[in-house]
Amino acid sequence: MIIDVPAEGVTGERPVTLLPESVQRLIAAGIDVRVEKGAGHLAWFSDEDYRRAGAKIESSARSLYD
Repeated sequence: MIIDVPAEGVTGERPVTLLPESVQRLIAAGIDVRVEKGAGHLAWFSDEDYRRAGAKIESSARSLYD
C-alpha cells in the first residue's frame, strides 16, 4: 500500500495531512509513504523531517500520482 501526501494551502490555515510521527508509524506497519516537497512547510515540518521519518519526497503533486 502507498499513501501519498500532497501539499495543501488554505489562506489563514496551516494544514498538513500527516505529521512526521504518523509517517513513522505507517512505515513501521509496512506502508510506503510519499510526500510532496514542501507539504509540511506551512505546519512547520521540513522535507527532512519527513525523510527522517522514512517518507520518500516527491518533487510535485503530479509525481505522486504517476
